[in-house]
Amino acid sequence: MSARILIVEDEPAIVKMLSSALERSGYQVKSARDGRSALQQLKNTPFDLIILDIAMPRMDGWEALRRIRAISNVPVIMLTGQDADQDQVRGLETGADDYITKPASIAVIRARVRAALRRDRQPQHLAEEVLHFNNGHLVVHPGSGEVLVNGQPAELTPTEHRLLLYLIANAGQVRPHQEVLAAVWGPDYRDPEVLKLFISRLRKKIESDPAHPHYIKTQRGFGYYFAAEKE
Repeated sequence: MSARILIVEDEPAIVKMLSSALERSGYQVKSARDGRSALQQLKNTPFDLIILDIAMPRMDGWEALRRIRAISNVPVIMLTGQDADQDQVRGLETGADDYITKPASIAVIRARVRAALRRDRQPQHLAEEVLHFNNGHLVVHPGSGEVLVNGQPAELTPTEHRLLLYLIANAGQVRPHQEVLAAVWGPDYRDPEVLKLFISRLRKKIESDPAHPHYIKTQRGFGYYFAAEKE
C-alpha cells in the first residue's frame, strides 16, 4: 500500500499543488485546513507522514506539532514561509523531522518526503537483535522502534530512532557530520546544525546526564560516535 500523507495547510492553492504532485508520485493524500482538523484526522486515520504549515487559523502549527507529538511519532515536515533560523530551531526542537521554507520546488519537496518516509535505515544485522547497553540501562529494539531507558519507554521519533541505530551500527567509530546526515536524512542534506539539534534531542531522551553523555560522544570539529558496547 502506498504511503498516506496528511497536508495541513490553510491556503487552497498550496494544498492543490502539493496534493497533485504527491498523488502523481503514488502517495495517498488527505488535507486539513488547521491544526484541530489535523488532530481529528490523525486520531481516526494512521498517516505515514504529515506536512504541516505554521501560520494557520484556530490552531497554529507550533501547537499542532506539540499535540501531535503527545500522541504520535509520525514523521512531520514543517512547511512554512517563516525562514528565520530561530523558527527552524524551534520546529526541530519541538519534534519536527524536517523543515522546508516556502516557496520550495516540487522536486525538493518530493525528495524530502521520500527521505522522511524511508523506513529501512536500520542495518539488516540489527533488525531482529535486541540491544542491551550499560547493564541494561539502555535497551534498543531495532525492529519495533522501542527504546527503554532504565526500564521506561523513551519516545523517539522515527528520525531519532534511525540516527540512534546508525550510531550503534558504527559503534566506536567517529562518523563525520556529512556522512551521518547523508545516511540518516539523505544525500541532499548539508546543514550540520540540523544534526546537532537531533543529537541534542536524542541525548535528552537516552542519557542520564545529557551534558556529560555516556553513549553519544562528540569528536569536536569532526563528528559523533556511539561509545557503549553491546552486552
